[in-house]
Amino acid sequence: MPEAWRQIISNPPDMLVDLLIETTEKICGYGPERKTAAKFLSEDVVRTAAAERPPAPQEIPKPAPRGYADKSISSFTFKKKSYSVKAWENLVLK
Repeated sequence: MPEAWRQIISNPPDMLVDLLIETTEKICGYGPERKTAAKFLSEDVVRTAAAERPPAPQEIPKPAPRGYADKSISSFTFKKKSYSVKAWENLVLK
């Protein structure tokens, strides 16, 4: 159907142009000129093709780690004294 629609609106039949003019006039009280309506329909080929193109995949950024969950520890300082540790559990124990 998309290909059939592209063919129809690339060279819109008079009946389709008339329908667009009449409907526009019912909605806003003013109908566009035939040339303007036909141009609008033929430009829809470009809009439709752009809309059917899938969006380029975007890389989802990884959230920045919060706190110390993804970090290692080798030492810490408490009351101006430095302590060596091999794991976070040792920080609590020291």
